[in-house]
Amino acid sequence: MCLIIYKPNGVNVPEELLRSAITHNNDGFGLMFPENGKVVVYKDHRSEYVYEPYFRHAEKEMLIHLRMQTHGKINLDNTHPFHIGGETWFMHNGVLLIDTKKKPDMSDTWHFNEKVLKWLYKFDPSDL
Repeated sequence: MCLIIYKPNGVNVPEELLRSAITHNNDGFGLMFPENGKVVVYKDHRSEYVYEPYFRHAEKEMLIHLRMQTHGKINLDNTHPFHIGGETWFMHNGVLLIDTKKKPDMSDTWHFNEKVLKWLYKFDPSDL
């Protein structure tokens, strides 16, 4: 299963913990944090690339998602976080029960974002 790490402002994730997390969840990373009213996002389909943006912004509050592939290919489009709209992004752990047959290369999370969250956001972004 994927791993989400919440890192409070001014707290560091021990490097050995981050290294272990990458070893077990090496199918991509996403890192996001707020800055000047915007959400800054870094992501790559190679989890080991998390070190550079993490250490460059280590003093900030952030969320880090490390992917373990369950559905879809290992690529940037299937890497969390997913953009819903505006400054709204999401990441999650686990498997979503959603039809992925139309685009089997895409993850269940990508399908959920495209079919559900983006659709809801169009109607009322404040609900998300």
